Amino acid sequence: MVDALGEMPERSIREIFPMLDVELKTRVLGDHYRRSTNTSFSLLQRTRSLRSVLLLFSLLSGEDEEEALEVFHAFKDRWGLVGLFRELDLPEVAVDQRTPEDIFRLFKTTLQTYLDDEQTPQPALIIPKAAAVPSKPTDQPAKSLKDRIEEARNSAAFPSRVIEVIDKNKLNTVGTAAPSTASS
Repeated sequence: MVDALGEMPERSIREIFPMLDVELKTRVLGDHYRRSTNTSFSLLQRTRSLRSVLLLFSLLSGEDEEEALEVFHAFKDRWGLVGLFRELDLPEVAVDQRTPEDIFRLFKTTLQTYLDDEQTPQPALIIPKAAAVPSKPTDQPAKSLKDRIEEARNSAAFPSRVIEVIDKNKLNTVGTAAPSTASS
């Protein structure tokens, strides 16, 4: 049954999860966590599984604090917390000399911060479009490298950082041809 629940889409498992008993909740969380650490799965599958663990823990702690604490302890006893805390950027030192309840509260706070950060819109990655390369050669003469660099300098499509790198390496980009000697 746990395997079937592990294969369900996130939306479905979120609807069913609150109805499960403590043991099944712990096993479902453990199955998702196991998938998140299993390198035979793709990185995307492992990431989805870890995200499911975090979302289900968040859902659980928002429903019933006492049950959430019980599931958290059962999860800790079966899987440990080092790997999960590492994924949340929580150092092991953060839990030294703390009571289990304090560790759970720290986990909840960190989990909520993580989920809040995940829901914050991220700026879109803007990649400048490269100049279109004609599919057929044109009758126009080929541009020299110097002309193409000058076009790049005047184009908004090329970030200023790229132009700076080109300028720093201008001798290498233009070439190292020997100076021509004047014939007499």
